[in-house]
Amino acid sequence: MRFERIGRGTATAATPVGELTVHRAAGPGGEHWRLVLDGRPLAELPGFGLGRRVLLPVVRRTATGTFAGGELRVEASRHLLAARRYVEFRAAGRAVRVRGRSPLDAHLVEGGRVLARADRGWELAEPDPLRVLAVAVYRWGPLDSYLSGPVDDLL
Repeated sequence: MRFERIGRGTATAATPVGELTVHRAAGPGGEHWRLVLDGRPLAELPGFGLGRRVLLPVVRRTATGTFAGGELRVEASRHLLAARRYVEFRAAGRAVRVRGRSPLDAHLVEGGRVLARADRGWELAEPDPLRVLAVAVYRWGPLDSYLSGPVDDLL
């Protein structure tokens, strides 16, 4: 899957489950993200943001929104140990994580199984809307800085 940069508040990507579009608009406490799959609402993240100053603190304290009518939680950890760095998406009783030692080594994991890798173009094994959403928000975020070590900022 290829995710182009968000331009003029919107971006679209062809995914295995349909065409995914993100719409972002200014809102209280950050940006409001609305994701639409084939013209149907998929997820909303109010108070979400774009850019390091807005997005990282929002996700660090857990961003909440909706996914397919239920709750969506986006949480991240930027730990000194690479094994403890992740971005997690929880919805519908499931947890999907993007993990890796660096942004280039990023991979999508659910239940201990690796489902997609950044170095393979994020081609999903067994695609479904939550997995596609996780990769899309991670890429469009950009949340890959969570997989970089804290020392990387100093270099």
